[in-house]
Amino acid sequence: MRFEEFVEELVLCKECEEKVRGKKQVYEKEGKKYIIYHEYNEFIERLLFRYKEQRDIALSSIFLTAYKKELEKISRKYAIVVLCSSEEKRRFRAFEPLVEWFKAIQIEVYSPFYKTMDWKQSSLSFEKRKGIHHILKKKSFYSLPKKPIVLFDDVITSGATIERAMELINVDIVIAYAAHPNWIDNMKNFQKSCEKM
Repeated sequence: MRFEEFVEELVLCKECEEKVRGKKQVYEKEGKKYIIYHEYNEFIERLLFRYKEQRDIALSSIFLTAYKKELEKISRKYAIVVLCSSEEKRRFRAFEPLVEWFKAIQIEVYSPFYKTMDWKQSSLSFEKRKGIHHILKKKSFYSLPKKPIVLFDDVITSGATIERAMELINVDIVIAYAAHPNWIDNMKNFQKSCEKM
């Protein structure tokens, strides 16, 4: 039996399955909808570190399995665009983390961005994170389908990367696997009910 089948059949322990599932929150600000699956915490930090920095690609199937049906429905109407790692990180890991997440649930995604250098947001102050505007770029000849866009990222910390991506392409909805508690606190006045897509 494949690992994703264990997750789908909830063979993970109840506590781990609950942590992987998260608690969805929806926000709407300036006409854009933000869907957050988790509030960033130590469990998610450890999980992402193991997956990305320890290159445990076998974990790719656990992140989005709980949201597969919702994401399949979204993908019928929207093109799902993922944010990227730097070239250095891609070479070190030998995989693109978010692309692998969607490959595991068999949903097509688009990757029109690149970074001009390695840029570790977590080591920077919130003010310095705005420097992503000089780092994140759109590939010149990358064409996206003529559909509305959902922008997907693993973690929103300050929101600077998401804002930069929205300057480069027209985005209708932002989905993040997790968002930092500070970002969530700043968005509390924009929270909506978790209606189905």
